[in-house]
Amino acid sequence: MWNKLPVTAATILIKAMSYGDYSHFQKSLDQPEHIQSELLNKLVRDLARTEYGKNYGIDGREDYFSFASKLPIHTYEEMEPWITKHLETQQPIITPHRIVHSEPTSGSSGRIKYIPYTKPLLRSFSNMFRIWAYDLLRHRLKLETGRIFISISPSTDRGGFTDDRGYIGGILRGICSLSLVLPPKSDSTNFLHTLALTLLEEEKLEVISIWSPSYLLVLLEYIHTHRDSLVDGLSHSQRSALFFNPVDWKGVWPHLKMISCWDNALAESLAGQLQKIFPHVWIQGKGLLATEAPITIPLTISAQCLPLIQEIFLEFEASNGEIKRVHELQEGERYQLIITQTAGLIRYRLGDIVETGKFHRNTPSLIFIGRANQVCDMAGEKLNEIFVRHALSPLLPEARFILVPYSAHGQGYILLTESTSEELAEKADTALCQAYHYALARHQGQIMPLQVRHIPDLLLQVRAFYRCDGMKIGDIKDTALLTDPVQGEKLLACLNGSQGKTEQLLPMVAV
Repeated sequence: MWNKLPVTAATILIKAMSYGDYSHFQKSLDQPEHIQSELLNKLVRDLARTEYGKNYGIDGREDYFSFASKLPIHTYEEMEPWITKHLETQQPIITPHRIVHSEPTSGSSGRIKYIPYTKPLLRSFSNMFRIWAYDLLRHRLKLETGRIFISISPSTDRGGFTDDRGYIGGILRGICSLSLVLPPKSDSTNFLHTLALTLLEEEKLEVISIWSPSYLLVLLEYIHTHRDSLVDGLSHSQRSALFFNPVDWKGVWPHLKMISCWDNALAESLAGQLQKIFPHVWIQGKGLLATEAPITIPLTISAQCLPLIQEIFLEFEASNGEIKRVHELQEGERYQLIITQTAGLIRYRLGDIVETGKFHRNTPSLIFIGRANQVCDMAGEKLNEIFVRHALSPLLPEARFILVPYSAHGQGYILLTESTSEELAEKADTALCQAYHYALARHQGQIMPLQVRHIPDLLLQVRAFYRCDGMKIGDIKDTALLTDPVQGEKLLACLNGSQGKTEQLLPMVAV
């Protein structure tokens, strides 16, 4: 029997340190317009001290309407010269605060972007974590073993945090580190094996916190496939559980209570697969947390993800171009997110689409729907990732899939999937033809008929491809559509083992 006293003491300390942030956040939800206006006043005063703000005539006294009329909405590409100048000169170009870190975005759905971090922005991330931790410990999670695994990735030449502790500061980070299950440092080529072995040996594992559900699904598949080489050091009950068919995961980790992961958009079905594997475990969907800023946080008491309105100024752009603020939203509407935060990203188009859900107090919850800029357009077909996901998911309710474009020897798409259905190609092509521009491109012969390729271990192979491309495992985002034909051909070549010779691909892909 283990000593529960250290876990109890740590729980009390975390709750005591986090109560103020949690209480302030809850109160802020009662008056979103006032809280957002106060935050904007601070952000505008900071902006007036920067070259970027002065360039647009900001003097620090602007209300929202003056702020919005003076400053354009910008993408990362439009702000990149300003960010680069700040990083090179360390002058107050985009923020008066010192940039202490630049974090790369994942790059699995587009080119890499380096996001500047300041101490105030890191405090926003840390505050988000404290609110989340207090809510869990106060309302739902009673820790006993205190053994926690959070997303760990081997370092790459892209830099960035190797795990979520990079977003937690001060004493809290030290307390959490004492509870973490960490693999020993090893060569990145052996990382998955080392991680699997480390987690299996932690019989008292109680909480798993990751981003994409596929991170854990791939790990479970690896454990199942390589269990003969992973049993040394395990208890008798764990060994027996590991060799059940299917694996008795409750026997492997009998104390596991919670898995935190994405559960919206494409991750919804993957999180559902985790729930079937761990029917005894509570799976909590994560809020919307971008590299650029923490946006929402899940609250157990409301079972919704609420926006961090005291940390990030939010604007919402409707499909007709109308801009709304938090207090103007109504349930069931969809918008593109625009954020202003404390590290120099001002009226920044995040690229995420959200839908307003139920209200908690006076503030609406936000549900992540997908990426607005995930579009592939080789011949005018304009395929959008959100549409592809909704069109193909009914045909593949249990099987994993990804639609991959190619442009060598004609233009078209290959559906990579774990399904073995012989009629899938025709049905999937018909489903995609619901999109007018795709149907037109197919009718005019600009896009070749859809082809299908069966990949038994799709998640593992796609993740291996991204790892070879220099990405960290924990950063890889799942998508229903690759939008870059060049990247698509690289993936297909990788799957074929053809070392980039895409001319060998097409004869091999038809079912």
